[in-house]
Amino acid sequence: MDDFSLLTHADGARRGPGRPQNTVKTEQLTLSLPPAQRELLEELTLTGYFGRNAVETATLLLWQALQECAPQRLQQIREFRARQEAQQSDRMKAKLQKLTAILNEE
Repeated sequence: MDDFSLLTHADGARRGPGRPQNTVKTEQLTLSLPPAQRELLEELTLTGYFGRNAVETATLLLWQALQECAPQRLQQIREFRARQEAQQSDRMKAKLQKLTAILNEE
């Protein structure tokens, strides 16, 4: 068996090697867009700068947007959670103080 016999397809045609298999684990995500946004993705794809199709272009643009905004958003989420935890802790302290005051009266 020569190297090209692996590239012979069911229709008998020989084709060059395809894209290498993705080594990164991926999960499928379904994305629904209005027709205007789909058309924009297709137009961007036609420029040749983004991806080979609308899905690849959307993936690239989404990844770029995540890289740009994710660190800032994560920091905001962490700060929000810290404030929530501090407020909850303050409420628990106030409840304990009330209970302690009640128990000390008896």
